[in-house]
Amino acid sequence: MKTKLLIMMMLFSLISFPIFNNDYVDINHMLYVSSIGFNINQQQEIELNTYIINNYTMGKSEYNTGKNEQSKVILTKGKTIEDTIYNLLKTINVSVDFSHIESLVLHTSFCKKDLLTNLINYIKLNHKIYPSFSIYLTDVSLDSIYKLEYLSDNSSYFSVLSNYKSDIKLHKTMFLELVNDTLIDNYFCLYPSLTSKENIIGEKKGISLTVDGYF
Repeated sequence: MKTKLLIMMMLFSLISFPIFNNDYVDINHMLYVSSIGFNINQQQEIELNTYIINNYTMGKSEYNTGKNEQSKVILTKGKTIEDTIYNLLKTINVSVDFSHIESLVLHTSFCKKDLLTNLINYIKLNHKIYPSFSIYLTDVSLDSIYKLEYLSDNSSYFSVLSNYKSDIKLHKTMFLELVNDTLIDNYFCLYPSLTSKENIIGEKKGISLTVDGYF
């Protein structure tokens, strides 16, 4: 009797023990976002530029973007911020991780009270986005900011929008300052002005990013 009871207990423990964990996500099937940029196009749609920092060589069938396989930027559009981000998630066939965002670039066309308030509320309510990134403003096309032909992995993109290191100390504006700027009437805030600039390195021409002042 004791033997039967022992066998039954062992069987019960095996049945109750989780055989597998289905929340595992392969790191090779995730896109890690480093920077995002918003602007309003001529059709009055919101455009989102999403710059990814890994999986550059994944095939078009995996990205499902219809773009060249080396593209590091995904462009999506929508009538609202929620629609635009939803279209990003719907466009690709892999998971997207927003926890590594280091910079947010806003075109001056996007800098309207209602749009900024909606964006702030979306970020505050989305627990997958860590609101610890820098904010830049620009009046040049976001295409020239995000779709550069980078000359190397040490491009100024990585030194200005991500992991900036320089002897010249630039004022950095963080997400919390944008929140204060929309809530407090007399809050004074400096936003670095981001622009693209053509450089010649050896026999090659390339575009790099630079801060040319403040808004």
